[in-house]
Amino acid sequence: LSLAPPPLTLRDVESVYDFPLDGFQRDATKLLIDGHSVVVSAPTGSGKTLVGEAAIIAALARGQKAIYTTPLKALSNQKLREFQALFGTRRVGLKTGDVEINATDADVVVMTTEILRNMLYPSAGDIGSADAVDGSGLGGGVGGASIGELGGVSDGRLDDVGVVVLDEVHYLADASRGTVWEETIIYCPPRIQLLCLSATVGNPDDLAGWIQEVHCRGGQRCDTIVSDYRPVPLNWHFSMKPGRMWPGLGPLLSRRGDQLNPELFPFTKEGVRNWNAANGGGGSG
Repeated sequence: LSLAPPPLTLRDVESVYDFPLDGFQRDATKLLIDGHSVVVSAPTGSGKTLVGEAAIIAALARGQKAIYTTPLKALSNQKLREFQALFGTRRVGLKTGDVEINATDADVVVMTTEILRNMLYPSAGDIGSADAVDGSGLGGGVGGASIGELGGVSDGRLDDVGVVVLDEVHYLADASRGTVWEETIIYCPPRIQLLCLSATVGNPDDLAGWIQEVHCRGGQRCDTIVSDYRPVPLNWHFSMKPGRMWPGLGPLLSRRGDQLNPELFPFTKEGVRNWNAANGGGGSG
């Protein structure tokens, strides 16, 4: 990937891809180029990762580095391969609890969110488990210490970082791991842009408002970009055991999609009993 000389424009980012950007991707990219933090809520498969790539491109164009966090090691490995294909193998690194690849010299480092949270603590390395293997929990606190007792943030290890991308930011609501995302946002230096990506966060405006309050300084702001467009339509179906009244998959909704499939009516308790009786079956279905 060869970057245009600064200042970066939306057209420069668009030229990286051989397809047109969607509206929400363009809107989010413009905000990122302008230096603002952004919360993006869009369905799975809609292209949120491209917005993350745009944030990285904007940081690299400014001569800065980028951190991309995920909740799982497997997802971190996937993003490593994707970013290596786009930015080049030498420019991308990986840092997880037990694997480190080119993390010191890379311009783009993929890591689990726990790793970044620990880097932001003054005594990083002493904070519980350093990683998440399969989504299992990691609570907050260091040896019983509360957040207020941990002192200020030392960001010397992030001097060159211009943007942090928090993928799957809806983990904020997770009972066991949500504090990791919360503390990462709170302790991230205000000079660093935050890009938060999610397909399921239920209150993106509230989240952006909170980030604005605890993170943004000096005229920066955190904006919200929401899209409900699905490139691949979401269709609902149901299935029954072999030999039941409906073989294979059946449409759950009517053709208009505004009510249950009327052909499901015979599958009421009474209808199933009648069908079982007529076909030598037993029970209520």
